[in-house]
Amino acid sequence: MSNQEPSNKEIMVAVTGVKENTEQILEAIGVFSNNVEERFDKLEGRMEKLENRMSALDSSVKNYLELSDKRYLELRQTNRIMLKYFKLIADKANIPVDLTELEELVK
Repeated sequence: MSNQEPSNKEIMVAVTGVKENTEQILEAIGVFSNNVEERFDKLEGRMEKLENRMSALDSSVKNYLELSDKRYLELRQTNRIMLKYFKLIADKANIPVDLTELEELVK
C-alpha cells in the first residue's frame, strides 16, 4: 500500500460517481414520495367514502329506531284499547275473565 494521494482525475471520477449516485437516490426518493402521496390520496378518498357511508348508516339506524319506538307506542296504545273493550265485553256478558296477565303486558 502506498501513501500516495489520489490524483485530481481520481477525485473527479469519485465526485462524479457520488453525484450520479446522489441524483439516483434523490430520484428514487422522489418516485417513492409520489407513490406514497398517491396512496395517501387514495386512502383519504376511501376514508371519506367510509365516513359518508357511516353517516348514512347512522342516519338510517336513527330513523329506524324512531319509527320502531313510534310503532311500539302505537301498538301498546292499541293493546290498551283492546284490553279495555275486552273487559267491557266480558263484564256486559257476565263472563268471569282473569285479565291480570294481559294487564301486565300493556303496562
